Amino acid sequence: SASADKTVRVWSLQSGAEVRKYTGHRDKVNALWLSKDDKLVASAGADKTVHIWELATGKKLRVCTGKTPLSAICLSNDNKYILTGGD
Repeated sequence: SASADKTVRVWSLQSGAEVRKYTGHRDKVNALWLSKDDKLVASAGADKTVHIWELATGKKLRVCTGKTPLSAICLSNDNKYILTGGD
């Protein structure tokens, strides 16, 4: 889930329990994307940043900074490119 509390959370469909929490955004998180291979989580936020994490470990791999608050995100099928949209 993306949240106004500046976090991204992964939940278990079986138990409903929180599995992992990603932090690092400085403002609300507006959009999420899970890679096609289920290895990466990407988030876009009102703080103008995109964060990329490994789903399994929670390790942050990269932070990219844009010029406007971001509200949409998409990764290419090969995980080489990020597309974002904003205000």
